[in-house]
Amino acid sequence: MGKPIPVATGGGVSMKGPLLSFSLVESSHNGTYRCEVSNTFGSMNLDSSLIIASLPSVSIEPKKKIVKLGQSVELKCRVPSLSVASQITYVVSNAAVIWYRKNRCKTN
Repeated sequence: MGKPIPVATGGGVSMKGPLLSFSLVESSHNGTYRCEVSNTFGSMNLDSSLIIASLPSVSIEPKKKIVKLGQSVELKCRVPSLSVASQITYVVSNAAVIWYRKNRCKTN
């Protein structure tokens, strides 16, 4: 882990004594927070990981494509961060054909 960056308050983040508060959690708040405490006898620090859970964001391109028999075609499922999407499945006529999970593809 690199050098900690001080937490900027404002924009829904505030600090009251030892309490760091988030009034409206955003994906940018995701990360490891370090609490550093010191007095005349020494110092100590502990880390806490804040993991923001959210629904995945996705789009597909093209939305509609007409191709001739024998041509090749690609459909692209766009996910801003594959670390957020644990699985991507392509379905045709209600039958799953291909799924993706953590750098592995499989066909049914």
